[in-house]
Amino acid sequence: VEGVGEGVSTFITFLGATERYYQNQCAQQRAKESDYIMNSTKDYGAYLKPMFFNRRRERVYLMCLDAKAKVIACKFIGEGSVNSANVPVRRIVETALGAGASVVVIGHNHPSGLALPSGEDVQTTKLLARALRTVDVILFDHLVFADNEFVSLAQSGYFDPERDACI
Repeated sequence: VEGVGEGVSTFITFLGATERYYQNQCAQQRAKESDYIMNSTKDYGAYLKPMFFNRRRERVYLMCLDAKAKVIACKFIGEGSVNSANVPVRRIVETALGAGASVVVIGHNHPSGLALPSGEDVQTTKLLARALRTVDVILFDHLVFADNEFVSLAQSGYFDPERDACI
């Protein structure tokens, strides 16, 4: 762009990553407070939302919680293309077990700008719930993010943590 030098160009390039880092740090700091218990979809969404800020490819994160609903870890699982992300069941189960999680929440983004879950999102969620249940970990929800909003598969009726986790 005319009038924009290399320095300004570099600054603009790093601005999104800087904002994402800041938002992540704020969310993690709130979660580290000793009495902060995540007990709602709103809490899960607020924690995971910064992970997807300004992302142009689908990314998947696994939020691991203990039995008291406190965050143990939030792990990056993988990145896909602009309209799909591979969700390796084995890696998710291993990550949850490695963190010592009792409950997990999956989050991924739709860079297209629509937070509506796809049929594949719903089927993958049910498969993950059953796989995790075999090792005594509960998949509580799957959140799909787009822009500044998210959709909970559990609250929207696409997924029932009790029913869909049955083996």
